Amino acid sequence: MKRWNRPFCFVRGITYLAVDWFNLRNQKWVIIMSGYIPMITNVSIKNFKGIKDCKINDMAKINLFSGRNGCGKSSIMEAIYFTGKEFVRQNLRQSILRRANRPSVSVRELFYEYNLNANIYIELKFDKLNITGMRIQFSPQNSRTNVSLRSGNWESQREEVVSNYSISRFDYGGGVSQPRISVSNPEELRRYFVNSIFIDPTIKKDVSLIEGSYLSKVKLSEESSSDLVNRMAEIYQTQPSWEFLPHPDFPPTDPSRFAILERKKRLFIDNFGDGLHYGLAIMASAKTVGKTALFIEEIESHQHPKAIKDLIPNLIEISRDNNLQLFVTTHNPYVLRHFHYYYHSPQERKKEFRCFHIIRDKDSGEVEAKIIENITDVSEDLFGLPFESKKST
Repeated sequence: MKRWNRPFCFVRGITYLAVDWFNLRNQKWVIIMSGYIPMITNVSIKNFKGIKDCKINDMAKINLFSGRNGCGKSSIMEAIYFTGKEFVRQNLRQSILRRANRPSVSVRELFYEYNLNANIYIELKFDKLNITGMRIQFSPQNSRTNVSLRSGNWESQREEVVSNYSISRFDYGGGVSQPRISVSNPEELRRYFVNSIFIDPTIKKDVSLIEGSYLSKVKLSEESSSDLVNRMAEIYQTQPSWEFLPHPDFPPTDPSRFAILERKKRLFIDNFGDGLHYGLAIMASAKTVGKTALFIEEIESHQHPKAIKDLIPNLIEISRDNNLQLFVTTHNPYVLRHFHYYYHSPQERKKEFRCFHIIRDKDSGEVEAKIIENITDVSEDLFGLPFESKKST
């Protein structure tokens, strides 16, 4: 990784970046970003959580991370997602709370082996030469942690310190936290960061979030609503009819609830299983956003093998329609199989899909992300199962 050799520039007045058109200029060339749909192609991570060093190259529109427990899959997803979100607002605390919802968290937990002397570097490279990055550095003089963001290109980059946190309380240490400042980025990249969504299996219990954040937006569009209902009916064998209804036992001021037609009766989503809850959150969020990234942890969670088989092609189709870049983790051989065999040829697969086998050296903390072109090369190592050479039914 290229070293961050510019001095810190402390920022007090914070303004929100709003750029309609962005020209990336230097003395040699000009790139106009009009109509640009961002895609992350390379990631570099140093000293973040369980990762001492990791480089991932040649990412595609759809990226599947497979590997054993503790190999670093979730840390890679968090590094990408929360670096982008830090350009929008303070989100680093959530990267810890996502795994363990404790009343008190420490910044130290972001650092590899809790070593505050080793700076965290996370860098994202996009396909149009845009580079964004985050550095987290502990200052022993005042026992605070500075977060600086960087963007631009290799020849011309800007860096700004946007926040600093108390090491023990993870509180914000000065300046104005909202609205958020960011170093100059194209408007398309800003939208990519703002609209990105991270979904993990814990969302299955937060039915009100699924209803309010995702389903209510889909319901506003008759075309999107109809498409989602038909896809869910295919995946989970539900009736292709749903709507928001008031609960009969609560006052009219109580929010309406999502209901599905079942045996000629409307049943609220609360009565359905965790698999449908999680699948609905995945599909509805994919329908809601566009030109951004969707991060999905353990897509197989609570899913029957038949549901996985139908969920994956539907998700791929929506991601194409909405120009989504997908990042997905899995431990499941069926997930690996159905992503791999969705494509009819190696050429078609290589154009859109990457499967990364994540391997972590426990002694050094170094993480390797190896592109797998033939799933039979990795299936026995990951799952203890040989895969058939042809698509399963």
